[in-house]
Amino acid sequence: MNAIPTPDPTPNRSLRLAGGVLMTPRADGPRRILVVDDETSVRERRAKVLAKAGYQVATAANANEALRAIEAGLEPDLVVSDIIMPGMNGVELAGQLRERFPRLPILFVSGFVAENVDQRGFDIPGADFLPKPFRGRDLLAALTKLLDAGTRAGAGEGAKNA
Repeated sequence: MNAIPTPDPTPNRSLRLAGGVLMTPRADGPRRILVVDDETSVRERRAKVLAKAGYQVATAANANEALRAIEAGLEPDLVVSDIIMPGMNGVELAGQLRERFPRLPILFVSGFVAENVDQRGFDIPGADFLPKPFRGRDLLAALTKLLDAGTRAGAGEGAKNA
């Protein structure tokens, strides 16, 4: 899956991702998840798990690619991002995404243990951390937890922008 969506000319702001995947605005349909990871096989495995679970999935190989997808019109319901990536890291990406979507849930994943991440000052409201390696069911449970918390806090569709 290529992460860079291209705008579809239809008025509903649909996005057609490379490979023919259509990412459309959600009307109580599947949640849209953006997966950001610089390791292709890891990124593809996560996307496959999420797609099988019924999520609409877009992927990006790095933070800049993710930001380009957002600029092209992608409005994710949640972002799953590796923390350590070349260039801009996942925490910096989260800061930029939160400028546009202040209540966007973010799931950080990393091979660093949670204590090391906490010691680096990781404390972002509406975000959680899942240490690598993890199973697909762990990923799905973490996403459900964040999405449910966001729904209770009013971070659903249309409430992402402050």
